Amino acid sequence: MKILNPPQLKKVDAYTIQTEPISSIDLMERAGESCCSWIKNEFTTNDQIAVICGTGNNGGDGLVIARLLLNLGYSVDTFVVDTGNSKSPEFIENVERVERVQHLSSVESNFSFNVYTLLIDCLFGVGLNRKTDGFAAEVINKMNSSKASIVSIDMPSGLFAEDNSSNTGSIVKANMCLSLQLPKLSLLLPENQAYVLDFRLISIGLDQSFIDQQPSDHMYIDQEFARTLYLPRPKYGHKGDFGHALLAVGSLGKIGAAVLAVQACARAGAGLVTAYIPKKGEQILQTSIPEAMVLTSAEANILTDRVHVEGRTVGVGPGIGQHPDTERFLQNLLKDTSTPMVIDADAINILANNKVWIRYIPDGSILTPHPKELERLIGPWKNDMDKFARVKLFCKNNDVLVVIKGAHTAVVDSVNTIFFNSTGNPGMATGGSGDVLTGIITGLLSQGYSSNHAAILGVYLHGLAGDLASAEMGQDALLASDIIRHVGNAFKRVSNNG
Repeated sequence: MKILNPPQLKKVDAYTIQTEPISSIDLMERAGESCCSWIKNEFTTNDQIAVICGTGNNGGDGLVIARLLLNLGYSVDTFVVDTGNSKSPEFIENVERVERVQHLSSVESNFSFNVYTLLIDCLFGVGLNRKTDGFAAEVINKMNSSKASIVSIDMPSGLFAEDNSSNTGSIVKANMCLSLQLPKLSLLLPENQAYVLDFRLISIGLDQSFIDQQPSDHMYIDQEFARTLYLPRPKYGHKGDFGHALLAVGSLGKIGAAVLAVQACARAGAGLVTAYIPKKGEQILQTSIPEAMVLTSAEANILTDRVHVEGRTVGVGPGIGQHPDTERFLQNLLKDTSTPMVIDADAINILANNKVWIRYIPDGSILTPHPKELERLIGPWKNDMDKFARVKLFCKNNDVLVVIKGAHTAVVDSVNTIFFNSTGNPGMATGGSGDVLTGIITGLLSQGYSSNHAAILGVYLHGLAGDLASAEMGQDALLASDIIRHVGNAFKRVSNNG
């Protein structure tokens, strides 16, 4: 699914209106109906609702929602805020259809939203390009200071659709954003989490063929997209057809990381899996996952020796530590490996301390850092946009992919397209979750998936398995091993067999 910028979204609206054909006012009605459908499934007629509208098309959407909720028997007060902006024709037509509209202007001083349990924010939409100040900011601040739940339509008012690095205006802190048709970039960025606790995509029937024609270097990995990447297994396939993965993992006290990565790699479908581990971990690995073969380093506690990599897809990093002898092991492994590999955890930390070795990384390799590991690798960033600019440059200069782990994990490829993930939940913020991701991506890469597809499908499956685990036991109790247990069901969802 593509993520489009505001001018492109405006073009898609216009194209849909022209070619469906549908009038602008009827398209607004359709958007309001879709949002109203979601709201009535989440809130009851016992809720006290305020719909807060600007005078543009976002306000027009709000007026439709207010009218529809009133018709359904909800208790709704409708406010129109005078922001000094011109009134859109659709707003003017819809305001006449709603009874008892209350107008708020800068002469008002005693208004409050404290009596409401739900505020529906329709003040500003996706086209906002200047900071909110003055009376609009006062309205937003009073919304935020209320104890009501806030549902924003399309965008939290005050938040720009893309770059907010210089946005100093007031912004609605939404509990939920109903993003119309497509996700917006700023809804996916960590720095905006105070304004977007969660969001849902609400289809309003915009022309999909025209959306597909729009250029974009930002993509959203949903189930439909993931399904196009999945490679079904042939009837007469055998284990040799599904690759041989080699995972160089573990050190004293961190053999658990090795176990998780190896188990996940096998669950991801690799035909053969070999674990290369310190000698003291041999019994643990052979017991924990008998399906894997084990090679051991001569050193009992760390990885030191060269290992045969020809014909194997390599994943390295989970739990290996940063001993000087392990650093030399990694340097040799990078030099000996000519095909794309997966690099995680301490392997990234070692590279950050020995940046000259980055040139040894095989083209098409996939690095999977968490935020602190990424910072060590590329340096500190000022904001999310600066972070992505630095990662893009790193990927382009080194012909690699970087998986930026977190909510909406982002895959950045070497031609600078960013793929944001739709699956996953906060319960996955637990030790070992990243080791599982390394194993999954390595397993996919070993089977012949391209680097892009292995990384993109890998993060989707990892997040989906975490969501399935969370549905079973909740987020607080979720363990990394629970994610592995649900990888099979995640595959079934993606392959359309479950």
